[in-house]
Amino acid sequence: MNAAGRAAVIVRIIPRPPGDVAPLRNAFSGMVARQWETYLPSATNCAPLGATHAQSIKARFVAEMYARACYSMLLLSACGPALLRFPVRATSMLPLSRGMAIALGGALLSGLKELVPRAVHRQLLLTSALMGAFDVVLDEAASSGEAAVLRIASLITPHAPAALLPAERSIATLTRMIRRSETGWQSGYWENVLVPAVRAYCLAEGLARLSQNGGVFLTQRAACLIATHFRC
Repeated sequence: MNAAGRAAVIVRIIPRPPGDVAPLRNAFSGMVARQWETYLPSATNCAPLGATHAQSIKARFVAEMYARACYSMLLLSACGPALLRFPVRATSMLPLSRGMAIALGGALLSGLKELVPRAVHRQLLLTSALMGAFDVVLDEAASSGEAAVLRIASLITPHAPAALLPAERSIATLTRMIRRSETGWQSGYWENVLVPAVRAYCLAEGLARLSQNGGVFLTQRAACLIATHFRC
């Protein structure tokens, strides 16, 4: 399935929102884009996420989608940052009209930069970027068999290949930057949960590509795995 075909599938699954929700959606996308510009250039030395311009665009598209999913889960999490939990809970207890709820939602998104610690923003954005870059490289490797997808899975482990291909370098850089400031809990989660899950995801992608000549595009489970990494 080509890119246009996959986009058409996604459009059918995720319909356009009602008109009055569009400003809220735009505010959410704008907030993620601003956080991207805050944390990604310094972490990657402005290096592209893909080997080509098209791959870099796709990687950012995928990464920002992951980031929006993670921020959504953070907003709803009972274990999120205290400064964020209070306005979310207070708003949910008020008898609001639809219009007021949408307006307050936009205000909450505008203040998310201050309500969420910088360290959480950074980890969330860098990990989302990692998954975006990862998805692009995996998409290219999936049709080449098990060895190729397992090589991709190894890029986030201590056993990554010594000689990296150009498209793999951004994954290695982002992995190093993410893990440089991780907590003990995040380290254990990375090694014991994320690495095995990514390996299974890569194998499933390769199997799907070989058996269907298609492949798994994106999964909600993968987004959930990322969001769990930011449990507070």
